[in-house]
Amino acid sequence: MRELLGEDFSPWTEKACWALNHHGIPYSFRQYQPMLDEPALRLRTRNFRSKATVPVLFDDAGVFPDSFSIARHAENLGSGTAALFPEGRAEDVGAWNDCSEAALRAGRALFLVRLAGDRAAQLDNLPPFVPRALRPALRPIVRSGIGYLRWKHGIDDDAVTRARTQLETSLNTLREALSHGSNYILGSFSYADVAMAVVCQFIAPVDDRYIALTPANRSCWTEETLARSFEDILRWRDDLYMRHHRAVSSRTAVP
Repeated sequence: MRELLGEDFSPWTEKACWALNHHGIPYSFRQYQPMLDEPALRLRTRNFRSKATVPVLFDDAGVFPDSFSIARHAENLGSGTAALFPEGRAEDVGAWNDCSEAALRAGRALFLVRLAGDRAAQLDNLPPFVPRALRPALRPIVRSGIGYLRWKHGIDDDAVTRARTQLETSLNTLREALSHGSNYILGSFSYADVAMAVVCQFIAPVDDRYIALTPANRSCWTEETLARSFEDILRWRDDLYMRHHRAVSSRTAVP
């Protein structure tokens, strides 16, 4: 069985799931726990030097180590559905994915800084099997995990201003692309739309029907100033989800 290892709240995982679901590709989904699962991930992917990241798709055809390669693989497997990589537009889709990646890295910096100061959200980020009574005692583990992720991705306190500027720049680029009358970046629905829609998760999370978050976590994902400035982009994102996205129940979780 094809297996996707990822984080169900992650925009990167969302990009991969959206592409797989769009093409009706069956897969099981396994939740990844940072730090705890990293050694096993490195062994399975034979990656012992570079960053260990998810999503990763394990398939009979090979290992696909990021959302973009997963989407391309889904495109090759899919049949009977509209292409996410329109003929002759592969370079354009790739450029928009690069824009998405830069914006997502910026959003992650803002999110982790907010999470580091939010006790309730930290407790909510413990695995669901941890009893409520034990959660406060385990909060230092979450704080250690946040510190590890900030170190892993090079996020210091000075990164916040740069990250907000990068996120705003990417969203303005998207706004310009949508200003010519089409609801789609390339004129029809494509992976470019998917890649940029998930960027909005870092300014105002999508409805829980698609990515479920606790109230405390939703607050950490929200960048209120940018959300007010880009209300038109958020409306575009919400419309795209309604038209082209399957609900989270389409993922088959495994223990």
